Formats: sequence, C-alpha cells, structure tokens
Amino acid sequence: MLKFFVPYIALAIAFNVFFYSTLTNTDLFRRYLAATATVAAAIIRALGVEAASASGSIDSSRFAISVKTGCDGLQPIALFIIAVVLAPASLRSRLWGVGIGGLLLLVLNVTRIVTLFLAGVYVPSVFEAFHIDVWQGLFILITLGLWIAWARWALAPAGARDGER
Repeated sequence: MLKFFVPYIALAIAFNVFFYSTLTNTDLFRRYLAATATVAAAIIRALGVEAASASGSIDSSRFAISVKTGCDGLQPIALFIIAVVLAPASLRSRLWGVGIGGLLLLVLNVTRIVTLFLAGVYVPSVFEAFHIDVWQGLFILITLGLWIAWARWALAPAGARDGER
C-alpha cells in the first residue's frame, strides 16, 4: 500500500503546487476555461435554453455563470490519472484508463456546468447548494468509482477481464 500511497500523495501535492502557482496563470488555462464554457453553452442551446458564451462565462437573460478555477475539473482528473499511472497494471491498461477515464471526467465536468446553469435558470434558489453540496461530492464519488471500476478491470486476471469464467 505504501508503494502506491506515498508516490500518490507526493504527485498530488506536486500537481496542486504546479496547478495553483503556474497553470492557472497561463493563457492556455484561460483558453481551456473559455472552451469549456463554449461547449457547455452549445449544449444548453441544444436543449432549447438561451445561452451565449464569452471569455469563460455563460450568459442568458435569466442567469449567468463564469467557469473559473475550481470549475475546470482538472484537479479530480489529474488525481484520477495519477492513481491510474501508479497502479500496478499493464501499460496498455493504464493508457486506456488515462484516455477513457480522463475523457469521461471531462464530459462529467461539462455536464456539471450545464446542470448548474439550468438550475440557475429554472430554480435559482437551489443553485448554491447544488454547486457546493451536491456536485462537489458527486464529482469526487464518481471519480473514485471510475478509478475503482478501472482498477477492477485492469488488475483482473487476463481471462476474467476478457469474459472467461
């Protein structure tokens, strides 16, 4: 267990130091936030709700939100990726975990932003609780569940992973 947790904690700390001291201050990060808002606004419009995005914000005549640090989903994605990379699985399994898991968590983050915006439009009184109490815990639980599901698949004996009994 120490072979996993000590490097995991060290890499998690290193990522967070880099994230807050360097990454969040870059134009690349600001473009990522703007792109996330643009994708979320497009989905919101596809659902038939007025929304426009600009500079990392999603606006309508009824509600507006900004996608900022903490709303980016990168920390749980990084923590998931660190856990996958450190697991004693094959390189191929780890690459699948990083690729598919990272993509699923990006989609989850956009889903979170869309649902928060819709909550703000339709039930503004629950927005703050939904933002802080519901989605933060849910995102953590889903990330952990995704890692557990991946680890069960990646660390299963080859025959069990391929469906043999």
